[in-house]
Amino acid sequence: MTRKFLVPISLPADPTAALEAATKQYVDNKAAPVPARLAAQTQTGGITVTDWNNALESGWYDGSGATNAPPGEVGWMAGEVVVHRGTTDRYLTQTVWRMTDTAPAGQQKSWRRQSHSSVWTPWFAMDWAAVGGFSFSQDAAPTATKVGQTWFQTSTGRSYVWEYDGDSTQWVQFSGGSAPASPVIYGGEARPAPDRWMPMYPLPLGATGNSVPPGRMVAARIRIGTNVKTISAEVSTAAASSYMRVAVYDDSAYPYPGALITQSADISCTTTGLKDFAVNLTPGFYWLAAMNTSPTNTFTLRGTTQANPWHPGSVVPYSVNLLLPQAYMLTGMGTTVPSPWPTNGGTDTGAIVFLLQGGP
Repeated sequence: MTRKFLVPISLPADPTAALEAATKQYVDNKAAPVPARLAAQTQTGGITVTDWNNALESGWYDGSGATNAPPGEVGWMAGEVVVHRGTTDRYLTQTVWRMTDTAPAGQQKSWRRQSHSSVWTPWFAMDWAAVGGFSFSQDAAPTATKVGQTWFQTSTGRSYVWEYDGDSTQWVQFSGGSAPASPVIYGGEARPAPDRWMPMYPLPLGATGNSVPPGRMVAARIRIGTNVKTISAEVSTAAASSYMRVAVYDDSAYPYPGALITQSADISCTTTGLKDFAVNLTPGFYWLAAMNTSPTNTFTLRGTTQANPWHPGSVVPYSVNLLLPQAYMLTGMGTTVPSPWPTNGGTDTGAIVFLLQGGP
């Protein structure tokens, strides 16, 4: 039989006294800063990588010209990585931004992507400025970086959009105060769906006729927001032995048409109806023109009295009870479509109506 005995022991009155008396050591945060990654006690800045696919642990990273960066980014970038779960079935998020670009446009750019089980998603822009939708709310006019950005002026209650008019960019008021009838809210760009038709800008019913004698050319400025594969003008009054050419100019000589992009062959105008011309236009500003290349006879194309929201303005003042100037007209041009449009050429006239068919 084993017997057990309780042996009394003595404890000091204050058991913490020995700890207080011991030599103490302190960590100097400046001498031993928090590392970039808890597992790597080597440096204080981001861990430099040459391939963002290798930034796989939670922490801070940087790299210049590293592969698998956001598209088009080749300079210095800093990034943060957050990892959830283990080494195989892990969820990983990377957020990167430009590290040395101090310009406002550069500071507004950042990207993010994710990985699950080593499968990466594409990079996507996290901020509206990078995709052209950033808005401002302040009194003084801000510095815009993308067409389409908006600004609310706090002192007046007016709203503006950063707009390109074919010559320069500027803030265009579209609401509040005495807002002008700008293209943002009046008229608008043509956006026909694939294979669908619409006029070159909103038009009223009962369009008028536009008489086109030999050697006359009429061009109207438009803006399209989708691809266009066909343009069509309607002959409302035919003429024997008559024909026309349809032409498209770019906007490089604003406020007039610029370089000739394409022109049709001679299109017969001996019968009424729509006359089609196949094109391949992408979104942007264009000048659509029709010219009578017949030697003698005059025909009439469908026109309009509706104001053109994209027209740069009349060359001379006009009475508002007359036809609103919406286009420019050349006369005495013979039978050859000019290329490019004559410098500062054209007088005020009404526009010819063109229908647009959406492309793929």
